[in-house]
Amino acid sequence: MFSKIDITKILSGHWSTLCNQSGKANFGDVILFCFLPLIVATALVFSGHLLKESSVSVLLASYAILTGLLFNLLVLVFDLIRKEGEPTNVDSAAKAGWQLKQQLLKQTFASISFCVLEGIGLSVITLAALLPWKWCQLSASVFVYAVTTNFALTLLMILKRIHALLESEFPAATKK
Repeated sequence: MFSKIDITKILSGHWSTLCNQSGKANFGDVILFCFLPLIVATALVFSGHLLKESSVSVLLASYAILTGLLFNLLVLVFDLIRKEGEPTNVDSAAKAGWQLKQQLLKQTFASISFCVLEGIGLSVITLAALLPWKWCQLSASVFVYAVTTNFALTLLMILKRIHALLESEFPAATKK
């Protein structure tokens, strides 16, 4: 019934980007992407920084714009993956470089998909901060702060991967 909106592949794809080559989660990445956002969110809420009505509209607009841009980036990455055919008649170093590039593109695709999912979730939950019940405001504030922190960290991870992909396209003579 819910197969049309099943997000488990997006979640597992993003989780796999936090794992090393053997498939085990990298402890530092788990701390950075899971626990740090929760610590930041909890600290902000306990210090009295709940979401205000005036900030909700700004956050909603920001999430909508970023999510739209990320959708476009997803299409571009998909196009790159589709166009990059496996090289034929090349040495093993070129083939290894192609495989690394494909891995980076797939990880980037998974992380961007996850960011789009976060943007959608943030847009929905941010509205809960407008509800009159204190528990809704507290819960929404913790969720929004934690996921926004994770969103920013994931965007930095995406930026690093895209930078590595583009940098690898420059000729060796221009690298320093």
